[in-house]
Amino acid sequence: MKCNQIRELMPDLAAGLSAVTPEMKDHLKSCTECSGKLEAFRQTMTLLDEWKVPEGSPYFDVRLRARLREEQAKQATGWLQWLRRPARGDWQAHGPVISSGRTRLRGRRFTSSGQES
Repeated sequence: MKCNQIRELMPDLAAGLSAVTPEMKDHLKSCTECSGKLEAFRQTMTLLDEWKVPEGSPYFDVRLRARLREEQAKQATGWLQWLRRPARGDWQAHGPVISSGRTRLRGRRFTSSGQES
């Protein structure tokens, strides 16, 4: 087995997720560099297992929600602002004009030159 192959498996070996095969044992006995790195990985894993997660601040959620409300209350600025605006009622103002144009044209036929036939 080569050093590159062992190095890829070292995190799993150190965590105990993979078993050490006889090939790996032979390589680790003959290669001091790989055996040293594996030992360092194991020490790191041991330290991580002992580590306790610190308690978060009891007011973290309250402050986060307040900050989110502040950000949402700010007006959008920049060239993308028009995307965030709600649709206006402009189409309602043009609705009667469009519908009256359709009723006037209904029943008439036009040629490609625009003349009524």
